[in-house]
Amino acid sequence: MNKRFTKGVVALVAAVSLLATACGSDEAAVGSGDCDSVDSVSLQLQWVTQAQFAGYFAAVDSGIYNDYCLDVTILEGGVDIVPQQQLASGAVDLPDSPAKARPP
Repeated sequence: MNKRFTKGVVALVAAVSLLATACGSDEAAVGSGDCDSVDSVSLQLQWVTQAQFAGYFAAVDSGIYNDYCLDVTILEGGVDIVPQQQLASGAVDLPDSPAKARPP
């Protein structure tokens, strides 16, 4: 009974995979890196560099932002730095902050 169930699951996964592939588009994928120009943006962290921000740094290191035509500069935060104030003053383009703290 287990072998039959496993074969059925494998067959279902294969069928769904083929269907998803067949429904794909020939258009260029978003994030292909084909840029007419690259936008430079700055991201203000809410605190000093630590593990919670690893995703941002991993995206820079792996070139994900470049794939979306972005040159991202990550700015370290600190005790006296409030990302929302940095955004409001025009010092940065993007604040890293809790959703409840973002400006409307």
